[in-house]
Amino acid sequence: MVPILAGKEVLLIPTTRFNETVVVTGVSSFIGMHLACFLTDYFQRVVGTCGRELNQYDQLRTERLNQAIRRGVKLTSLDLTHPVEIDQFISAERPNIWIQHAGHAKDYTSPDYDMNLGHQVNVAPLGFIYSKLREVGCRGIIITGSCMEYSDTTDACREDDACLPSTAYGLSKLTETIRSCQLSMQYQIKSRIVRVFIPYGKWDASGKLINEVVSSLLQNKPIELSSCIQKRDFIHIDDLVRGYLACIEDLNRNSLYEIYNLCSGEATTVKEMLLNIAQVLEADPSLLQFGKRALRTGESLACYGSNIKASTYLNWKPQTRKEALRHFLKDS
Repeated sequence: MVPILAGKEVLLIPTTRFNETVVVTGVSSFIGMHLACFLTDYFQRVVGTCGRELNQYDQLRTERLNQAIRRGVKLTSLDLTHPVEIDQFISAERPNIWIQHAGHAKDYTSPDYDMNLGHQVNVAPLGFIYSKLREVGCRGIIITGSCMEYSDTTDACREDDACLPSTAYGLSKLTETIRSCQLSMQYQIKSRIVRVFIPYGKWDASGKLINEVVSSLLQNKPIELSSCIQKRDFIHIDDLVRGYLACIEDLNRNSLYEIYNLCSGEATTVKEMLLNIAQVLEADPSLLQFGKRALRTGESLACYGSNIKASTYLNWKPQTRKEALRHFLKDS
């Protein structure tokens, strides 16, 4: 084991690869690609799945997939809505760890989110997946959850909170969490739910706010923004994927099912975050034109999590905000 500094905490990470196979579904996504690439340093085989053939993706997703290939990830297409494909894939790969990251997230902030498709992709496949993984002796499942599973609140979200999500997507993800709990008990497969807050980093979509702001500041161009008074919980992608690895390590503990928030634990206003970015870039903060746009209708004014449970049981802690931003922006 070797210590890795994260903020002021020292984490112990294996120095040698586990002689195991890890499957990461949804590897064309921002988190999925980073996670699969990261795990190649620790596991003998990492298999990444995509919902389409590799030549059917847009430029950004293609670049992510190529990056995964360069890092040694084995890529394959897998339609999670087809039980026969799931059966054949798991029989062939016989994974020791399964990370269920793929999901239907289109229009995830919108009331027009397709709940039927969300159920087909996020929830329905779990029964086939757990059943087949039990058959091949898989030792654990990690499922990507969402901060949107929580109720709207001005308090820090905790894993034992009652959840009344305000969005259709949040309801879909909460249903996935509940179903995985049922199946974990039914098949006696250890499971960990990772509730992700707001990740950022390299290879994220260009239209995301942080990337748009960085691009504008680097070009010395003004950007019109809302008041940005919303409080959010931002986490760098490198901290997030370390948290997933810590959850895999947590499967060695005698606990069948756990939910963990992987988050900064800070309620940071979007305005403060963007001003920090300008500061690290040594850019003119007046380029950030706050108040030029209206807040989105119905947008929650606060969403942040408590990471006390993750810190306690996983020995995991993210970098400070400024440390993470320096890391992110050094290659910008």
